[in-house]
Amino acid sequence: MNDPLPFGTDIDLEFTLPVDPRIIRCKGFVVWSTKTSPERGLGRQGIGVRLMDIGVREMRLLNEYIEQQLKSG
Repeated sequence: MNDPLPFGTDIDLEFTLPVDPRIIRCKGFVVWSTKTSPERGLGRQGIGVRLMDIGVREMRLLNEYIEQQLKSG
């Protein structure tokens, strides 16, 4: 397993959502990392990313997907 990216890392993201085949591309910035703050991961490795340079339509799709997942979970 690779170590999580450290805080402050700029990243290019490309992903799709299960509900839509369109590819979402944006930039991100690591705002927390279990590499430097292991307590954030509750025993798991990971990062938190602030999305930047994301289109309005793509952000709306992502928000709707997250809301649906929270309601069904």
